[in-house]
Amino acid sequence: MYESGVVQSVSGKVVQVKCGTPSSCHSCKSPLCSRKDRIIPARNANDFPLEPGDEVEFYIAPGKTIFESFIVLMLPLFLFILFFVAG
Repeated sequence: MYESGVVQSVSGKVVQVKCGTPSSCHSCKSPLCSRKDRIIPARNANDFPLEPGDEVEFYIAPGKTIFESFIVLMLPLFLFILFFVAG
């Protein structure tokens, strides 16, 4: 999944990116996409010359998105069932 944003600060190879509006990814519903004004630390592995205010597009691994969705949606359901049966 690709996400776009604006560079807020650069510290070595770590770039703080403020993501755009979540309207571009309504179908996902992951916690990463649902937060407004989210700032994500990203790694600048290719040493691109970035400055604050630059618009960038970065890649988020699908496995990470699936894992986060699982934690947010399925874990509470499993815990509910577990504690309901235990009670």
